[in-house]
Amino acid sequence: SERERLLRAIRQEASAGSGLVPWDEGQARANARRQAEILMSVLNQVPGGVVVYATCALSSIENDEVVAGVLREARLGWRACGGRAGFADAASMPWAPEALGALAAGAGVEATEHGWQLLPDHGGWGPIYWSVLASPEV
Repeated sequence: SERERLLRAIRQEASAGSGLVPWDEGQARANARRQAEILMSVLNQVPGGVVVYATCALSSIENDEVVAGVLREARLGWRACGGRAGFADAASMPWAPEALGALAAGAGVEATEHGWQLLPDHGGWGPIYWSVLASPEV
């Protein structure tokens, strides 16, 4: 009908050029699997160091869930040094004063389970998520 055609055109126009892609859980899980493979590969290549895992994803599927899954599987004793689970550990890291200063300065950074995130509605930019992972030697 003419009404349906008009409504379809309005919906298409409303979404055209917005730069937004509808969120899809299946795609997020596929991304998370790929990200976990990459992160595990990196941890295996840096046996005695620190790795920062970062995404621009909003979903915990691609953020904390990736880190948690990799830490469960990592054979080398890696740990998350930030977020709610590892915040005390983070204070002893060489980068801590600067990173913790940003948290204290009210930059809008929020602790997650294994890292931190900055969301556009709080910090005015983002989204960005990051988790600092350290090997047992660090």
